[in-house]
Amino acid sequence: MKKIFLISMILVLFNSCSDGGVETISKPLGPEVSALHADINQLEVGLADSLFMRNSTKDEVLLMKTYLTQARVLTTRLNSIPNDSMAAKELFLVLKNIEAFPFSARDEGLFENMIFRLRVTLSKFADIQNLDLAGIEWSLLKFQFQGKLSPFKAIKTFNESPIWQYGTFKADTYAKADSRGVKANTWLFSPIYDLSGSKKHQLLVKHIVRNPEWENFKLKISTDYDGADPEAATWKELKIKPNRGVSPNQWTTLESSPIDLSEYTGKKVVFAFQFLATEKSNSVWEILKLEIKGTGNSVSSEELEVTYVPAPTDPPVNEDENN
Repeated sequence: MKKIFLISMILVLFNSCSDGGVETISKPLGPEVSALHADINQLEVGLADSLFMRNSTKDEVLLMKTYLTQARVLTTRLNSIPNDSMAAKELFLVLKNIEAFPFSARDEGLFENMIFRLRVTLSKFADIQNLDLAGIEWSLLKFQFQGKLSPFKAIKTFNESPIWQYGTFKADTYAKADSRGVKANTWLFSPIYDLSGSKKHQLLVKHIVRNPEWENFKLKISTDYDGADPEAATWKELKIKPNRGVSPNQWTTLESSPIDLSEYTGKKVVFAFQFLATEKSNSVWEILKLEIKGTGNSVSSEELEVTYVPAPTDPPVNEDENN
């Protein structure tokens, strides 16, 4: 079955790009296409040297090589003929196939940058053509922590509270908050996401919990948070609690049900993960991945500048009064 599908993909590639091939190759690449091709070249070298997709079958590796080749040829053609709607639609299908590919956690991180550039490039040509890619739902944004919390930002509301930290375990990378047997109130803020170029948004969160206190694990969304005191902003709490129970003292990986964000279409939003705990808590929350699905163009983001500083728990001592 995979071989038949692979042959059909190659035929589509040939039919799409056989006309005007000289013109496609001769035009200098634009910056988005050039950056995408650099990522594709790097991945192809890694695949050729067996550095990537080591746990995949030979057919899966061959299929991915075909997707990468098709992405290069189609974007080269669009670079030369920006109004080629057939090439844009075929590129959309290539992107969908790559996004649905059964990557390992390690390989998903390695391909993430190329997938992001492919989305950006496709969105550019869709805008030029005034092409509504949607009606077809796809991944508008995927975020996974890689090496640090940034571009997410963390705060604590009082000095003694634990704060969200970046962590790793085996192939997992995440933002982590735990109670450590002390009171906690710590927030993790996303960048500012612009939902104006797409519709039918749904948020999905992949996370790990241990001894969760669901009333203290809060996922929120705001349209007016400006990086100052979060209590001064307007927040709506989103459902993160699963429909099934979680065993005590066990690490449990969960994926949220799709969370409807349709009321925020056309707006800029910030997501926040708020972790609360008491001295008796023994809970841990790890955020692995955040994804927004919908129709239309990719979700863009901008940095959230956080200026909030927690007030001291106790007032400063006036030394003169103690003399």
